[in-house]
Amino acid sequence: MFRTMRPHELHIPAWFSASELQPHAARFVRYILQWGYSKGTLHKYRNAAAHFAHWMTGNDIACSKLDEVEADLAMKERTLKSLRPPKVKTSRFRPSDRLIQFLSAL
Repeated sequence: MFRTMRPHELHIPAWFSASELQPHAARFVRYILQWGYSKGTLHKYRNAAAHFAHWMTGNDIACSKLDEVEADLAMKERTLKSLRPPKVKTSRFRPSDRLIQFLSAL
């Protein structure tokens, strides 16, 4: 596009070329640029579109068959896979000595 692809982006052209969305990739980039988005934003949008194209190809979903239910289900599945328990160690509340003295005096 405008800069050398970073190592984590090298799969982007392959994902588009294997997808039904490949003929539309260049037009999508032009559209984003026409609206005045920065190149950094353009690359993020392009990468997101490539991920979407890869997901469609991997799930054998044709553009004509794609609907909101399929996309919604895929987003939920991806989100559920990424959920992790919090890294917070829960501990029991221990009141301060002053609070215990106050409550005892009541």
